Amino acid sequence: MRILALALLVPSIGLAQGDALRAGGPPPVARVPTIAIHGGTGTITRQNLSLEMERQYRDAMARALKAGMAELDAGKSSMDAVVSAVKVMEDDPLFNAGKGAVFTNEGRNELDAAVMDGRTGLAGAVAG
Repeated sequence: MRILALALLVPSIGLAQGDALRAGGPPPVARVPTIAIHGGTGTITRQNLSLEMERQYRDAMARALKAGMAELDAGKSSMDAVVSAVKVMEDDPLFNAGKGAVFTNEGRNELDAAVMDGRTGLAGAVAG
């Protein structure tokens, strides 16, 4: 199984704040939202990746991060942010998800997707 496009929103706290929490100290003053994305796995090796192609991948991932952060900056939910980030990657043929999906032996695309709200445990998915 390959993870093809993934975005997570995690509350990020500094090391000092985390240490204070573990020591029973006061909770952190502010949490900084952090979006982590994963552009996929595959067989691209460093020797087969030109500097231009690497720039294209990095630029595409930066666009995905910016899309997710724009949702948060607009006061939308973490779910909105994650979905927005993944949509950018799915719309980019560089990634093996959405528009960049690989065809099956039958010449079709078979795509799966899932999303989960960690706060509520609610989830949804589609397959095939």
